Amino acid sequence: MSPTRAVDLPSELALPIGILASYLFFLLRRPVSGSNAHYLHRRIRGMQSLAPMLQDSGIAGLKQVADVLNRLEPANFARVARQLNFQLALLQQPSSVPRHYVFADQAPPKWPFADARRLLLILGPAIGIGDEMILYPLPAWMREHYPNLEVSVLSGYEGLWKGVRGVDRLQYYATHAELVEALRGGRDGQFDVVLFADFEKPGLVPSMCYETAIRAYVELSLGAQCVTAVDRPAGRIYGTSIPLEARVNYYEAMDWLVEWLGISPGRCARFGEVMEQPRKDPSGPLRVFVSPFTSKYDPSLPYWSRLLAGLGRGGAYGRDLEFHLDAGAGLTTERFASALLRSVAADRAPGVQFRLTCDPGSRTLSLSGVFRELETAEAVLCADSFAAHAGPLFGCATMVIARAGLENWRTPYARSFYFDLEQPFEEMLAAMRGILARLAGGPSSGALPFAVDSTALHAATRQMKEWLEQQTGAYSTLDGAYDRFAVTYDSVIGNLAQWPNEWAGLLRDVDYRTTWQTPGGRVRGTDGASIRHLRTQLDRWENTNLRKFLRLACGPEVR
Repeated sequence: MSPTRAVDLPSELALPIGILASYLFFLLRRPVSGSNAHYLHRRIRGMQSLAPMLQDSGIAGLKQVADVLNRLEPANFARVARQLNFQLALLQQPSSVPRHYVFADQAPPKWPFADARRLLLILGPAIGIGDEMILYPLPAWMREHYPNLEVSVLSGYEGLWKGVRGVDRLQYYATHAELVEALRGGRDGQFDVVLFADFEKPGLVPSMCYETAIRAYVELSLGAQCVTAVDRPAGRIYGTSIPLEARVNYYEAMDWLVEWLGISPGRCARFGEVMEQPRKDPSGPLRVFVSPFTSKYDPSLPYWSRLLAGLGRGGAYGRDLEFHLDAGAGLTTERFASALLRSVAADRAPGVQFRLTCDPGSRTLSLSGVFRELETAEAVLCADSFAAHAGPLFGCATMVIARAGLENWRTPYARSFYFDLEQPFEEMLAAMRGILARLAGGPSSGALPFAVDSTALHAATRQMKEWLEQQTGAYSTLDGAYDRFAVTYDSVIGNLAQWPNEWAGLLRDVDYRTTWQTPGGRVRGTDGASIRHLRTQLDRWENTNLRKFLRLACGPEVR
């Protein structure tokens, strides 16, 4: 393909070309597992919907781009998409913001939601299912601040937002052409504010400055941890970002970014109330939903066979156990799940069952089918995938096996436990057995290690949290709650090496010696910034396996 000469592009093509260039680049660098092959196929078809806009432009270079775009297939994607990406980079686009716009680094003054009546929340094509779930509370929080606001959601995953509180209308898209239409305010221009959220940074702000149908545009990126807001009539752009060096959990980043926009986390609890949680039956078998699939890498059959076989021979749990194996979304995943079932079904203890879970009349399991399973499950065992985020929404304890480097995705839920894929297998297995026994009320759910200090740390953490929530001024004095927490924390951490092997597998998720960091040493008074630091440190302590185990063992549970 010969290089396209730079041309002056009309402003109405800035948005479709910007979307194509950004999402082609994101897709090129994204690993796709065999169990998620349908993702690549859908994204290619979505981008190809933009080809007619380029063909009809009357510009030779764009017609050439459209021809290449139409030839994209999963089999040739890596080679042809790189050529197409290079071709797009050579095109001269109106990539800069119009000169009359004023940039401001402060938060928008009660904008864009104060005067808005119809808002469209769009979830972009580079966001995963689990990442979208992080944003579930946003509609309800916005409605708490602005009761007259009408919130519509546009997602690429059918059924994903069903039942989420605060959503007035729910729509789904399949193509990038539909995204262009939505970003321009909808087919009838019915939206005056568009909030475009994605994991990657879409980079559409310059293009959106040329769109006249909507009054306000907000672009939020969970991965880049930044937000930009365009007030088009006022000619102002507001923006902020979290330094990537801070390594902020994506749940925490979402809360921080929307609060900067003027939407503080409201009364609707993230895991307790954003979706209606079904009642679980504690008298029947303990149902465990098992999903070994992720979007980026394929699971190991020997590893998962060994894990489930070990849990199935785990001994007396106190209740019968049923492991429901996810058949996945395609034939590749169904074959894996069927092989996994065959390898573990024969060698199991009495009272333990393994079953393959599919949609009625199908060999696979849809997203809505997963949700049906979670309505009756009490626990989830999964790889670091959307199931790790979905389980807490349905009140399930979760045990997540994750690769190193994925710590920022950990769910801040009281019963979500994380295990390192590379940690010693037997100690992880023992810890999982202990968690299941405590959930089932079995005989191995007995006394805490170092019970006095552990119970004291549980109580001191709750007191510290209550004290921090009361600090609203610019200056506060550290009181006894802080001292009690610091002393009991040091005592428990100093004894971790002596905890029995049954729980050693829980203690490899973080370095507990450095999890709690006091600002500026042990001081009697501290300013507002240090109080925020203490809140952040406490939130990170609350999201560790040890803290969650203390909740599970000591109760009552704090969500």
